[in-house]
Amino acid sequence: VIGEESPIAQRIKKWIDEEGYLQPGLTLNDIANKIGTNRTYVSRFINSTYQCTFFEFIAELRVKKIKIILTEDPEKELEFLSNTCGFSSSSHMSSTFKKITGETLNEFRSKIKKEREEERQS
Repeated sequence: VIGEESPIAQRIKKWIDEEGYLQPGLTLNDIANKIGTNRTYVSRFINSTYQCTFFEFIAELRVKKIKIILTEDPEKELEFLSNTCGFSSSSHMSSTFKKITGETLNEFRSKIKKEREEERQS
């Protein structure tokens, strides 16, 4: 098992911090080239460290980013979100969001707006 603080772990963490996962059409080769290793090694690292496939890993990161953006501004449009967060289309983004979070983007948006409303009233 690869250690959490191995050089590859540090390079992937740096890549995540730099939001490399927002690049549209991202492939394993792209990450491998960016962090200076091969795709097999990156794939194995993601599978063993995060217990998911490369595509699930990227989708999770992108959905987290959507949640951050919507938490800051619940009025952001779908087109903006899909373009900013590396999705090929807003429909692909919406279905990925629902699959990962169990709620639609609109449900999430409503929840944020409701929480803000309650904060204003308290």
